[in-house]
Amino acid sequence: TQVKKLKKNHVKEQLKTRGIVKDMNTNKRDLVKELEIVLAEETLAKISDARDPYSDKDESSVKIGNKTILDS
Repeated sequence: TQVKKLKKNHVKEQLKTRGIVKDMNTNKRDLVKELEIVLAEETLAKISDARDPYSDKDESSVKIGNKTILDS
């Protein structure tokens, strides 16, 4: 249907903007999985970049935006 085609194109567009170009005939489920992996990698990279290098050794903090999350 038209809606499924639009959703598939939206996922493909997000993958293209992240430098991952997929074949136009790729299954939507595979595209969504690939996009989820890329988004997870981006999130992990942001978290590791936001780690406070001055935190205690027993406790690490992660700052995301204006919130600080403590991992013990």
